[in-house]
Amino acid sequence: MGGMKSQKVNGGYVLVLRKGEPLVRTIAEFCSQHQITAGWLSGIGAVRGAEIGYYDLEDKNYHFQQLDGLYEVLNLSGNVSKWQDQIILHLHIELADRRLQSRGGHLKEAEVGGTAEIYLQIFDQPLTRAEDADTGLKLIQ
Repeated sequence: MGGMKSQKVNGGYVLVLRKGEPLVRTIAEFCSQHQITAGWLSGIGAVRGAEIGYYDLEDKNYHFQQLDGLYEVLNLSGNVSKWQDQIILHLHIELADRRLQSRGGHLKEAEVGGTAEIYLQIFDQPLTRAEDADTGLKLIQ
């Protein structure tokens, strides 16, 4: 079946990831290969397991949980930006399990289930990040 497919469209790309591919890493590699350092993305599909979490402002750390099993991706959204010389993906995901119960949070990584269909809008203007002492986050400037 092969790996991810991409198609250039007006304003960006449509990416179609295949079963078993690491969602975040595959998108990050695509952005790196195409020198995409600024954009916004949204997507749907399915995953087999995901590591999601939330950011705690008090201890200034992400806290992640591993979810096992199959989930529908109700919504995947986020952005592409640059911090120093590194491309950063900031992604949030909402998932539904077999009982249609939803869970969501900051996405660290997920394995694609059947497919993931993503629209990646590319910006001409740069999105750069800098460390913010108050929150401990690398925020878009």
